[in-house]
This record gives sequence, C-alpha cells and structure tokens, in this order.
Amino acid sequence: MSLILSEIVDEFSQYPEVSAIALAGSKVTDYEDAFSDHNLYLYLTAPLALAARQRVADRLLRYVEMNNHFWETEDDGQLEDGSEIRLIYRPLDEFEHNLSAIVERHQANMGMTTCLWYNLVHAKVLFDRTGAYAALHKRFDVPYPAGLKQAVLQRNHGLLRRHMPAFIFQMRKAVSRQDRVALNQVMAKYLACYFDILFAINEQLHPGEKKLVPYVEARCTWIPEDFASTIDRVLRLAAEASADLEAEVNLMIDALDVTIRLAGRHFSKDGL
Repeated sequence: MSLILSEIVDEFSQYPEVSAIALAGSKVTDYEDAFSDHNLYLYLTAPLALAARQRVADRLLRYVEMNNHFWETEDDGQLEDGSEIRLIYRPLDEFEHNLSAIVERHQANMGMTTCLWYNLVHAKVLFDRTGAYAALHKRFDVPYPAGLKQAVLQRNHGLLRRHMPAFIFQMRKAVSRQDRVALNQVMAKYLACYFDILFAINEQLHPGEKKLVPYVEARCTWIPEDFASTIDRVLRLAAEASADLEAEVNLMIDALDVTIRLAGRHFSKDGL
C-alpha cells in the first residue's frame, strides 16, 4: 500500500463510524493497468459527516468531487501523482443484507449478479475495527450455491431470445430502424446477461464491467466455441447496424447453450 493510501486509511480510522476500510478493484488483482484507479470502500455503522470527509479530502487529495451519488455515496478525486481514487461509503448492515440476498437467498439480477460478492472476496482489508468485515468474509467464503446458479440462468437466459421482450428481437427492431443508439443500449444489456450466465455455469464470481474477455479466458473452464472472436464479430456488426447481426447473435447463443449443457452434465447434481 502506498504512503498516501496509508495516510487516508489512518485519517478515516479515527472516526468511530468507520468500521472497516478495504481496497478493491483491479488494483488488488492481476488485471491492474495504467488506467486503474483506487477503489477504497469505507464500511460504516452510522453516516460519516460530510464535513469530516471534506477535511480528509482537503488535506490528502489534489482534487475532489464531494458526495457524488451516481452509483453509491462517494467522493471522487485525484491523488498527488494524478491517479484517481474513489472513496465509497457503504453502510455495513446494508452490505451484509445485500450479500445475504445473493449468496444465501439466491436472488439473481439481470446481469452482474455476483459483483458484490466478488468485491468482498477479493478486497484487501486495510482496517477492521472490530473484525466485523473479517466475519463477513468468513460467512460468505462458501462455494457457489447451486440455487444461485439456477436463479441466474432462470433470470437471464430467457431474455436472450426465448421470450417476447428478448434482446434479439429488440436488436432486430433497432437494425430495421437503423437506430444505433437503441441498438447500443440493447447490446449492453444482452452482454450483461450473457456474461452473468457464463460466470454462473463456471461457478466464478463476476468481477465487474471491465476486462471480461481475458478474465473468462483465464478463469473459466466452460467457454463457448470461438468465444472472443464471436464477441468481436457481434460488436462489429452492431456498430454497423448490420442486417447480419441477428444471425450472428443466434450462433453466439447456440454456442452458449451447448456450453450450458456440457457444464450441466459435469455439475449434474445442480440440475442445469
């Protein structure tokens, strides 16, 4: 951990509302690159006053935008070396509730179901006042539940092409209209569901929205045939709003379905 991050952790650890602090994101994985930022998660037992956060930011950050709420409550800034940092404030009890919903109650999302779980498992703990964060880590350090795997498939697979609102039909309409904005939005949702299924059948936690292709190739056993090249072709056709897109997406889903069946035979007890 860098000296400046140590100072930030030391400053925030003085506030009793801060139960734990963890560094997550690509900075603590093998996928760090020159564009990676610091994602510092502060787990709270009570709201941390904006004035207290401002004091830390004023002393240790070169630039900061306070109290952004685009995703979670966060202060977004830059360190003196120009690298970006996100200070993300999470209520500890809410974090526990959301993890339980995923891991223990098997509630799937439309894409990115297990990102929060991945965040817990792969984060580097920098401060843990009472051991509450370590207790959560121990509680949720469990194998991928069969019930969650089934829930992810049930929630996401039907939206690929089986049901009336399926993405492939939305793609067809967008291509017919040559509406590239709508097509781009549909493609993003389609790929979110596609990758959620792929991670589930491989019993891998979803790492987030970045570097998914190399992550799949490095971590997954059950991968559709011509996986990376198919995604490249589909995205090129989508960029062109090509009439060939639907056929290529159908082939992509066919390959995914073959992979689901192969994985299901291997994990036959899960009833895939």
